[in-house]
Amino acid sequence: MTGRIKRMPRWGWAVLGFVGFVALSGLASNGGSSSSCKVLSARSASNSYIIRGEWDWGVSVITNVKNTGGPRLVTIESMVSSSQGAWTRKKQVHLDRGESQSMEIFFSEPTILAERIKYQTKCI
Repeated sequence: MTGRIKRMPRWGWAVLGFVGFVALSGLASNGGSSSSCKVLSARSASNSYIIRGEWDWGVSVITNVKNTGGPRLVTIESMVSSSQGAWTRKKQVHLDRGESQSMEIFFSEPTILAERIKYQTKCI
């Protein structure tokens, strides 16, 4: 049987992209595996800090994590992307079983003129 293949409407691609984003976000929140740490919440904020003796503007990613396994070293990996590029940072802390903690990772690379600032964070 032969027939004409219908093209997906433009809005169909947007829906498909959104569904894919939601699926990948679910994987990113727990590292894509049965990790023994969990991201409880995450947010970003514009901040200024003193870096090498001078004020510098940047983006902070604040992540609340909980250790759901035994006592261990927990690694938080955060990524910030903008119109000026993408950067990744890691931070480690030792957490006992059931312990939770808020961790902040600062990115000084994007300038105050950066647009489309996005972030992702995961617990490893």
